[in-house]
Amino acid sequence: MNAAPHRRLAAVLALAATAAVVAVPTRLAGQTVAPADPPDTVYTTGDAPIDEQSKRSLATTEAFRAFLPVSVDLSGSMPLPGRQGKLPSCTAWAVAYAARSYYVSTAEGRDVRQASNVPSPAYVYHLARTTPDCAGTNFVRAIDVLRRGAPSMASYPYADQCTAPPGPEVTTRAGDFQVRGYRRIDLARLDDIKGQLALSNPVLISFADSMAFQKHRGDGVFAEPDFIEPRGWHAMTLTGYDDRRQAVRLINSWGQGWGDRGYAWVSYDTIRQRVREAGILDVARPQRPT
Repeated sequence: MNAAPHRRLAAVLALAATAAVVAVPTRLAGQTVAPADPPDTVYTTGDAPIDEQSKRSLATTEAFRAFLPVSVDLSGSMPLPGRQGKLPSCTAWAVAYAARSYYVSTAEGRDVRQASNVPSPAYVYHLARTTPDCAGTNFVRAIDVLRRGAPSMASYPYADQCTAPPGPEVTTRAGDFQVRGYRRIDLARLDDIKGQLALSNPVLISFADSMAFQKHRGDGVFAEPDFIEPRGWHAMTLTGYDDRRQAVRLINSWGQGWGDRGYAWVSYDTIRQRVREAGILDVARPQRPT
């Protein structure tokens, strides 16, 4: 009996097993794949409004009029969903941890599964918060912090505690992860949001939270366009959309026990009714060698 085919099969199986091990992501410190949170879990929000004067000074994206693919998914270049805990720091998580990390991965070629390559949401939050008692903040203030850069999560870890803002010994060394600014998206046309995703730009949103949204679990589409009163405003980052589901995909900062392991599908109608602000980061792209 010829043993060569068996040896080849064994080699293929061994290679597959090795590939399976390599494909398992190296998680950021403190992160594990957790079971679903209990349905009565209460999560913190924290996105503050942008004042009208600041809005008038912001750049806007152009209307998107090109072909839109049926679906877009940018989540493969995101870090694993994190958990903001009791601090109202969602804006820093959306801006720094999710959106800016995406460009670290795609534009800079760095591994955002490693904490050393992910901007610290704690640093951004504590410098951008609007009051000393650790209230929320908005996209403009968070992005103003990132204009000067931030340390990584490895050097400035996250803790959901109200601590003093980082001092000069930290800020003077925080030159990584810089951005040039923020561009608002016209909310009148959902295609403008989808268009930015099709251009490989994660979209920041300020979303009206509700108890139903807090209780959302699984990969079904969350749909609640009509509701009475938001329980708060929550910043998150859109990572894609799917016309077959009639929904956008987003990464949250409530840990992997919420939604679909930290992500969720939200219906187009719900987005139209419950988003008060949307925009993208303006990030310098490295020049390709000629």
